[in-house]
Order: sequence, then structure tokens, then C-alpha cells
Amino acid sequence: MTATAAARKTSKRSDAQRALDPIDILSIANDNSLDGAWRAFSGRLKAAGFESCGFMIADRDVDAPLGHPDTKLFGVVVSESYLKAARENRALQARARPYRLIRRAARPVTYLREADLAGASPAERALAAEVNSAFGLKGWALAPVHDGARRLFALGWWERTSQADARALWAAEGRSFVLAATYFCESIRALVAAEADAPRLSPREMECLLWAGAGKTTMEIADLLGVADGTVEEYFSRAAKKLGAATRAQACVKAVLRGLIRP
Repeated sequence: MTATAAARKTSKRSDAQRALDPIDILSIANDNSLDGAWRAFSGRLKAAGFESCGFMIADRDVDAPLGHPDTKLFGVVVSESYLKAARENRALQARARPYRLIRRAARPVTYLREADLAGASPAERALAAEVNSAFGLKGWALAPVHDGARRLFALGWWERTSQADARALWAAEGRSFVLAATYFCESIRALVAAEADAPRLSPREMECLLWAGAGKTTMEIADLLGVADGTVEEYFSRAAKKLGAATRAQACVKAVLRGLIRP
């Protein structure tokens, strides 16, 4: 292909397609944390016109992923009140059509017109109407990705402006959105695996490492936490053992690098 032909082909790509370029997304997690990778990806989604997006990493065998302690959520999940209600109502999650569908097959689930509810039961239709009305949703889409480790990745988008706008955006860029979900999941796969293998520090162990990273001594940390000096030393000892660290400083560095604490 000549340079002129290549330039002509590139110029035909939409802003969304350029923002969600697969090659760029595949490298989005390089030298990054999961939070950092999501922030970078979220910025690209916004540039593509998908303003309110969220991302979920869950066990595909779990009926109610939002309420499961090991589920990870990133970005906007409609609203804090929605998230709280969804986490607390596991029965609703287990019977909610979108979650059941994306757990079964890695195909996008959308609500952009009434026809999207074809095949839904009366109860499911009523539930969709209730959720859409309560949170002012005009349209939404979930793009799931399954992996061989029984993990379920799901990229979600919610539109509150108008259903016509939601349909127009999805018609033009829905394929780019779904492809972007797949490439993003591939990009973060190593980060997710590393985090799954990461040691679990207790809240007190993390507090001690955070204060140590801020330059506090054992005595000062003990005063801050209201415990004995020996207890603080025990927290450090446990944390260092879990992290495979030889010193307190090394434990702090390893905890930061693994995303277990944020200085």
C-alpha cells in the first residue's frame, strides 16, 4: 500500500476508531497498574463518545458478581446509589437478565430500543423499566469477555441523554466498543493474574506500611494506631513475610509496586 493510500485509509477512520485503536489499547497496561490502565482506557472511551463507562472483573461462576468480595469494579457504575443497591440485592443480580446473559456467552447485551428486550419475561421487562426509570438511563450496553481462567470481564456503557443519541452512537461505534473491550482485557491479563497471586495484607499491615513510607518510626506508628510498639513490629514482620521482603523499606516498595498500597 502506498503512503498516499495509507493516509487516505487512515483519514476515513472516525475519531472513535482512532481513540479506540486496537494496537494502542493492547499496550495500554505497559508499566502500569490496573487502576492506571483503566484511567488511560477510560480517557479513550470518553474521547470516542462513551462518557459513562465502568469495568468489572468477576468470577464467571458467581451468580451475583457485584456483591462478591473478589469482584473488582472500575469507573462509573451508573451511580453510587445504584452500586449500593445492586451489591445489597444479590437476588436481583442473580435473576437480572444482563448478568445471566453475559455469564453464559461472550456476546454484547444492549438496551437501546424496546426490541432489545425481545425474549425477556414480563418480570425481566418490569425490572428493566424500573432500573432505567430510577437511574434515568436511555440506553446501555455490556460487552463481556470470557477467559480460560473462568474470569468474566465486562465493559459497560450507560447513556442518560437520549435513546436516539445512544442508538446513533452504538450504530456507528458499537463494534469499536466491543473490540476495545476485548483488546483491553488482553492488555491487562498479566496485571490481573499478578494481582490474583498477590499476597493479602491485613488493614493494619497496610496502615503500618503506609505510615512507614511516610517516614514514621515504630513508636510514632504505635501512637497513631493506639497499639504497643511490639504490635507494630509484628505487623511489619507479617507484611514482610507475605511480600518476600527482607527489610521494612523493601516491604513498602513491594507493596506499592504491586498496587497493595498507595503512598
